[in-house]
Amino acid sequence: MKLSKAHLTAISIISVLIIAGGSYLLLSNSASQTFVPTEGLYCESGLDIASSLPNEMQFGDGLMLTLQLDPKEDSFLLQVIITVDSGGEEYREGISFDFILLEKGDSISLQLNYGSSLAGNKTFLALQPGNYSVNNIEVQYISCLSSETETVTLDQPFEVLQNGIENRAASAAWDVRTIDINTSAVSESSFTGSQFSIDSSPHLQRIELNTSLSLSGVLLLRVENVGLSNLSLFIDGSFNASSTNSTEFIFPLVTYANVHNLSLVLYVEGDTSATINMQMLTKRIKVMTAVIDDQWSSTFSPPQYYLDQVSERFTTYFNISFVISVSIPVVYEGGSDLFDLIDYSKDQFGKVLGLTPWGNDRVYNPSNFGLNMLLILTNKTMDHYGIVIGDKEGPYNIAVNAGGSVFAGGQRLSSSWGDNLFQHEISHVFGALDRYSSSDAPSVMTKASSASEVLSDILNNRLWLTLTHWLPEDLLLMMEVVLNFYS
Repeated sequence: MKLSKAHLTAISIISVLIIAGGSYLLLSNSASQTFVPTEGLYCESGLDIASSLPNEMQFGDGLMLTLQLDPKEDSFLLQVIITVDSGGEEYREGISFDFILLEKGDSISLQLNYGSSLAGNKTFLALQPGNYSVNNIEVQYISCLSSETETVTLDQPFEVLQNGIENRAASAAWDVRTIDINTSAVSESSFTGSQFSIDSSPHLQRIELNTSLSLSGVLLLRVENVGLSNLSLFIDGSFNASSTNSTEFIFPLVTYANVHNLSLVLYVEGDTSATINMQMLTKRIKVMTAVIDDQWSSTFSPPQYYLDQVSERFTTYFNISFVISVSIPVVYEGGSDLFDLIDYSKDQFGKVLGLTPWGNDRVYNPSNFGLNMLLILTNKTMDHYGIVIGDKEGPYNIAVNAGGSVFAGGQRLSSSWGDNLFQHEISHVFGALDRYSSSDAPSVMTKASSASEVLSDILNNRLWLTLTHWLPEDLLLMMEVVLNFYS
């Protein structure tokens, strides 16, 4: 569990000790455990702590703290807090435990993942690239029937790095087949990398560049050259596209995922030499997400459970995953209008965190204290299962998901449909459109618009709430939004 700065201002531990025959039963909201303190007068509380932290981390990742704990007596671990400095401002983040038992004479090793959370009115750790310092680590525990705190001073600097752009073509192994059109002579060679030089020949040449590599997360193939034309792309043996542009060819690859065979075919005029540069760009993108939870988690699985499934699909095509930076529990007492719920949620974001209300923006702009997206969840039956709002320039950075739909006759959302609903609404945030069963192929975006169509979709296993794939046209639309993260 991650705690914000506000949560850490006061830490209270409520326990009841029932004394019976030298054994003490510690009661809490977790399962009870038996705790046997050292007999006699020589119970010496204490904890030897060794720690290690990385010197740098990637944007969107947590700060991985490794702890080695050696207790002098049987103890219960309660919480580990780190204090981080950024430009003279201090932030605290703690991870709490359900009374982990540390036995005397034993050593326990823990890996704790910090960061990506919102503290007070500032961003914390992975929300923004930059330089930081871990000032100290506090370990809170119970030993010898008292609450204890051990503090380790570190003053260790580290840096949060912005994720870079990878050129997948740079590591590709290419087989080259050159055919002299006049003589039919064939030569073969190979190279590794994204740059290929073409030697001058007196005759017209057909040059084939072949490779096999993963296209997951790659949006575009860009080929830059001087003086070449008539370039064609084949994927898995099938013609994809061609161009006669003499300086730059651009082919979308986002509709492909996993490993494919690629062939670039060039026709080079006689007495021509040139160099072509190939780019297959991808970038690991973490979408920092704030969650408004209107009792969703009391009915359905936790938001991260569904987001993890959606992240797998977005990662496959866009190299995008979703990180919950802050989750705000609320009890919404309004009606079934999703627009009213949006207004309420934007306001709650500001009130609970002591910030300004959530502002409408594009998902690629981390404009709300370093956050990209507001995910609103309610277990109530609303007018629709979900909604995304925007303007003529495109969708805003808010996705709403509801546990039932008045429009669907009050049908409650099946728990197994949660990830499909999340994927549908978040896809709208990235520019995908609603498709309809009467005119479009089945997909996670393709909905029925009548009762008969719903029945037909269910009977034919094409109900959008059970599907996870996108249509190629929606992948291309979302690609245009994702490219904004590359600039």
